[in-house]
Amino acid sequence: TSIDELVDRFHANEIQGRSRDWHECFSENDFKLLLEFLMMKGSPNLGVSDHQAEFILEAPSNLELDNQIRVFTFDEYFCEYINVLKVAIRRCWYGQSSGEHNRACSLMRKQGNLRWVYGDVSGQPRVNSRTGGRWRDEVDECERKTVYFLSF
Repeated sequence: TSIDELVDRFHANEIQGRSRDWHECFSENDFKLLLEFLMMKGSPNLGVSDHQAEFILEAPSNLELDNQIRVFTFDEYFCEYINVLKVAIRRCWYGQSSGEHNRACSLMRKQGNLRWVYGDVSGQPRVNSRTGGRWRDEVDECERKTVYFLSF
């Protein structure tokens, strides 16, 4: 299954749960290369970083003991977590009342992202605690869109 097919099926409500096993859409080599780039070398928006990471530091937010700190190379990290890492299919909506509308707008501006912009609404945004609504009044219902992105 390609990642595009997985997003299509998620949009059509053919599969439940946004967190997916990475094996569903990536070979181990491709997933490792992608994850290493995102964690150590750069970002999708800015490209390769001038300040790439050498190590991964892992510690609880309330550190109590020195032995709670773990330092990994990327290969060590990948070997440690290969069986628990997930790909999350995330969605936001053009027209929703929260700041996620801005994320949708940003994603929609890039030609390479248009494959994951759908001209209908799948799912529902949560009620916005600040505005109380799910949708912006200034965006007509027929103009709302579902936009997908991935988290690792």
